[in-house]
Amino acid sequence: MKRLGVLWIILVLASCAPKEEQIEQIEQKKEHYVHTLPSETFHFVAGFLEEDEILYVVKTGELFELQTFHLQTGAVRTIWETKDAVVDVLLHPIESVLYVQTANSQYMGTLHILQADGQVLRTIDFEGSEIHVALNKEDAQTFAYTVFADDWSFETFIYDGQQRYTRWIDASPFPFPFYWNGSLYGLVEANHPLEGSSLGRFDEATETVQIEKEGSFIAAFPAGKEIATIAIDSETFIYELKGKTYEVPAVSNYGAWVVPPYTWTADDRFLTLEAEKRAELDELLNGWNLISLKDGERVILEEKRAMQYELKCSPSGLRCLTGERYEEISQEGEQLPWLTIK
Repeated sequence: MKRLGVLWIILVLASCAPKEEQIEQIEQKKEHYVHTLPSETFHFVAGFLEEDEILYVVKTGELFELQTFHLQTGAVRTIWETKDAVVDVLLHPIESVLYVQTANSQYMGTLHILQADGQVLRTIDFEGSEIHVALNKEDAQTFAYTVFADDWSFETFIYDGQQRYTRWIDASPFPFPFYWNGSLYGLVEANHPLEGSSLGRFDEATETVQIEKEGSFIAAFPAGKEIATIAIDSETFIYELKGKTYEVPAVSNYGAWVVPPYTWTADDRFLTLEAEKRAELDELLNGWNLISLKDGERVILEEKRAMQYELKCSPSGLRCLTGERYEEISQEGEQLPWLTIK
């Protein structure tokens, strides 16, 4: 859901080769093919489908197509096509499953669940202007989704992949829920957007929210056997990841905190953008660093980047897409084009 800037950049499986061998192979493949697309057909870049394969959307004639481009071979393949406008594409973190949101009007849309080869597993129609999907890492066909109306009111539904039914939650607990250990979690509403929120869990039996952790959190998300959080403390964002804490400068925009985009790599590193200083969003321009957080260590991977609403990186985390339309690859500090739009 692009207008809301909901950030769920999803990882795909690494190959069976040992991590040291994978990294060495990737470093040796710095040279790659460059793809060319006419500006009138290009729609948007979804992200890395595999380490060397990028998924993007084009419009050819009356059809929107999901295509991939292989960096090392230059091969292009079409996965799936539709007559409706493709709004967003998510990738499941474990299974080769895609979640494609399409719209056939301003107020009607469809969520398509596809295998990576294009086979349609399920379609769900919804009435609303936008949708947020809460993926379930443990089961690709069990998930929740929130549908937003134009006035930003919302309704939440749970889709059971086994019995294949969609259940409406009578009292939607959070606008942006996430799955962890089979339950829905999220941030409860704060009295003021700058105060942060507590972490809550939705009890399906009673359809009530149980407070799991008090605090001034501005974001929460699953991190393996734990839930990671970002809290606000005066001028600082405090990340708590797997028992370690990291502090970075806070950023705000029109009276609300700006949650930097993030993603996980196959070797369990947390990548995110860090502001160079405490500032308002429009004051930073190219004032963002790409950093890696793991085991209490903070490593700067790239400096002086522009802000991106989504962080699109390969499973290894050694490559990330940059540029206004994600048409470049950042690898070892270098910016290399992979897509030319003209």
